[in-house]
Amino acid sequence: MLLPVASRDCKIEALCKQSYRILQLLFHGECASAHFSVTSSMAVSVTVSNVRGWGWGCGRRPCGGRETRDGRGSFLDFVEKQDVATTAVASIEDVAECGERADALVSRLLTRVMRQKRTVAAAMGYVRALSRDVRANAWDLSEKAGHEGPHRIQGLLSRRKWRWEAVRAALPRLAQEVLRDDPGDEIGPGLAFDETADLRKGHSTACVAPQHAGVTGKVENCVTWVFAALVTVFGQAWIDFDVYMPDCWAGDPERRKKAGIPEGLAFATKPELAIAQVKRLMASGVRVLWAAADEVYGRSSDFRDALRGLGLAYVVIIPCDYRVTFARNKVTRADRAVSEAVFEQRSCGNGTKGPRYGDWALIATADPREFLLIRRLPDRGKNQYTYYLCYAPEDRPATLTYFITIAGRRWPVETTFRTAKDAFGWDQSQARTYTAINGTPS
Repeated sequence: MLLPVASRDCKIEALCKQSYRILQLLFHGECASAHFSVTSSMAVSVTVSNVRGWGWGCGRRPCGGRETRDGRGSFLDFVEKQDVATTAVASIEDVAECGERADALVSRLLTRVMRQKRTVAAAMGYVRALSRDVRANAWDLSEKAGHEGPHRIQGLLSRRKWRWEAVRAALPRLAQEVLRDDPGDEIGPGLAFDETADLRKGHSTACVAPQHAGVTGKVENCVTWVFAALVTVFGQAWIDFDVYMPDCWAGDPERRKKAGIPEGLAFATKPELAIAQVKRLMASGVRVLWAAADEVYGRSSDFRDALRGLGLAYVVIIPCDYRVTFARNKVTRADRAVSEAVFEQRSCGNGTKGPRYGDWALIATADPREFLLIRRLPDRGKNQYTYYLCYAPEDRPATLTYFITIAGRRWPVETTFRTAKDAFGWDQSQARTYTAINGTPS
């Protein structure tokens, strides 16, 4: 959850990070403090909020733009400086109050799923200790939490009797409580599915195996997770997850027993895990209107059919060689449709550097509610094209604007992974058993 706070000195900035880290753990939002701030995707123009007199194109040389206050730099001509503030100034008291509310929110959740007060206290100490400057292992976290040794943290993730499934089940309601709907949002809240890898050494960690890791782009010894994130105009939050169990673990009862993997847990592909997640989420009453995913899930017709059956629109990436049925039952590869596509330049939303422009084309298929969406990025030397299958129920607009807006909302799930690993050391955990590794993201 992005909390825009403008700070004017290092002390306030440090306090902001300290107070918001609990909410960031649960919702894996962006950093609370920033030197620069860009208006939301609803803004007409790009605006720079220069908190400390810094700005893009900084330097004494004008660089073709106009000089900033105190002559510290220049604003480029394409940047419009507005007098309306895009960040909120927060006092120390405001930040402290936010920290107290975050403590109460987390404590209330933990009290519902943990019976003993000492377990709740250990969990709160664990959460408060997570930060960028602390390695996320039992020794360092315990030292930060003020414990005499690592035993309370180790016990929390192994011996203490609390069900991580109960925490996972509470995430959707908690996320919607914080990430409210915006009535002016043209597509509404949705789900973004993706997987991430936790690199490991050795072979004893539950579900670890040599498999493709997106973080490095090659085969690594790792544990792979499938995550679902709630995405709104206000931010993004993990609301469901599953660890992927490879075949080599599914068929090895002795190894499973040592790692504490339940006997009744059957092998499931990543799309099957995502289908189970979306069904759980819809059954829980979470309000979502669409889903977005990469080609691991997009190529699965079962995944797409499940989304349709639940009344969700979708925009999913497919491989370039995926065979699409067009009008008059013409079946051809997705990349063969480029020659007939008519592109127009559109932005799918704002990124860290402003609007994310690309060339987009929408082509009808044999299904009147399903379309092939093609994105072209001419600046790329290779792999300029990305292909999507899009679907809109009868009550949604099957338009280019609708689909590219959903496509632009997929990337926040990647942001949650980066924040979880960089800010909270999620990939530094020393948990080994099935219960412990699931307890860490919980």
